Amino acid sequence: YSLIRVLRLPGSRLLSQQRSPRECSATLIWFVTALFFLFQFFIQLSGGVILGRVMRDFQLSSFMAGVVISSYYYIYALLQIPVGLLMDRYGPRRLLTGGALLLAVGCYGFSISQWVGWAIVSRVMMGVGAAFSFVGCLSVVSAWFPAKRFGLMVALTESLGLVGLIVGSLMMAKLLVQYSWRQCMWFSAWIGLSCAVLLLLIVRDRPASVETVSRQPRSWSGLWVEVSALIRQPLVWVNAVYLGLVFCVLTVFISVWAVPLLKTVYQLPLLTVIGVVDCAFLGLAVACPLIGWLDARYNCRRFIVLFFPLLAAVILFLVLYCHLPFWLLVTLMGLLGASLSCYLLNFVIAYEVVSHVAKSSSIGLVNTFAAAVAPLLQPLVGYLLDRGHQSAAGVYTVAQFEFALLVMPLCLLVAVLLGFLLPAQRAGR
Repeated sequence: YSLIRVLRLPGSRLLSQQRSPRECSATLIWFVTALFFLFQFFIQLSGGVILGRVMRDFQLSSFMAGVVISSYYYIYALLQIPVGLLMDRYGPRRLLTGGALLLAVGCYGFSISQWVGWAIVSRVMMGVGAAFSFVGCLSVVSAWFPAKRFGLMVALTESLGLVGLIVGSLMMAKLLVQYSWRQCMWFSAWIGLSCAVLLLLIVRDRPASVETVSRQPRSWSGLWVEVSALIRQPLVWVNAVYLGLVFCVLTVFISVWAVPLLKTVYQLPLLTVIGVVDCAFLGLAVACPLIGWLDARYNCRRFIVLFFPLLAAVILFLVLYCHLPFWLLVTLMGLLGASLSCYLLNFVIAYEVVSHVAKSSSIGLVNTFAAAVAPLLQPLVGYLLDRGHQSAAGVYTVAQFEFALLVMPLCLLVAVLLGFLLPAQRAGR
């Protein structure tokens, strides 16, 4: 709060009013859940850093490496709607604690895996634990903060996770110089265990005043009525598909294939390439709070959901098909990350279109598509790279990358078309 007020960031007036003890407790609870989200986001998007070493250790083709890495996303995506239902019924505290613990066990299992089957099982366990993180964090925000702050808190959550991801990926790149990817995952298991302890000790499902009124879990029948109404809304599905098409650029291109692409095109050392890729995460981290503030204050949602993915598609074409000066490459990667921040509004729309009873379920449905597109496209990109290439060492030509990664800007262009069907302004205006 002090940092936000001193820097006069967007939303500082909103966050500085009426700092009661309950608000301080809400901030602490949100921060702990956001730390868990930060950790799982780092695990989720660190595949590009360890991809080459995993391929060498297990002697995998790009297609099989994509299957191993994306097995995390398969179960993560499948569980988002059930996790939303569980959050609406039981609250976030126990579910977040169990999720962090399971994620830690999965990291440890992955670090000691000696065959591909066990590596996939471990990645699936990691995906099950991580599935509770983001929906649980937004469930905490929904329970502890006023509705007018929801968009801003989502933006701050994303920014915190992305800043942690930037620092974490640079640390992992440095650690990989001295240690193996297995040792890095073993260390990650201990971080996950620490998150579980903090969540158990600090997080509460809802404020005490609300707790006394609604101690009993909500009935499954009531939740099912709300969820049935939710899935019958065409806008919900358009919103979810839009999110999946935009977010896949982050999970497929930036987090996995950007590293080998830039190493091949520019012949840069790993640490430098990680720094360039992190510029995209930095741009996204800076833009998320700005997007949340703009949407809350100005009637510009239609402009954001149309222009931002179009800008991202143009930038991707330049990065893929032009050999750019280093300074321009760094600038465009930062702008690419900033332009992808439009996906933040999809969570706000998901929050607005349903009643309070099923908000976590609505967010879970949207988050399903954020995770589901990645495991579909990652093996596809790997398959396109492997076509006509006999080596399993993961060494490809620039032309092969240009052909395989063309699907990324095409996804963004489809998202632009879907943007015309999304709400043009915030609910209640």
